[in-house]
Amino acid sequence: MKKVWKTPKARLHEASAYCRIHPPMVRGRRFNKTTKETDIYLHHEVHLSNGKRLDSYDPDAGEIISRKSTYLDQISDKD
Repeated sequence: MKKVWKTPKARLHEASAYCRIHPPMVRGRRFNKTTKETDIYLHHEVHLSNGKRLDSYDPDAGEIISRKSTYLDQISDKD
């Protein structure tokens, strides 16, 4: 398979379109970058033996941090 060469402008356009289509992935990457740069949590993207992954973990507080795309107006304190 021959690789098709694309101009930087074309690659940027593709990347921009991809980001508009997949915003949760973009938010996830931004979350990772922010938490790593600010050292808020000690552990990032912890891979568990059951195949799942924690986004971040704070062992001192015992907190598991999740970056799920959640809209606050959809959260209820009722079960």
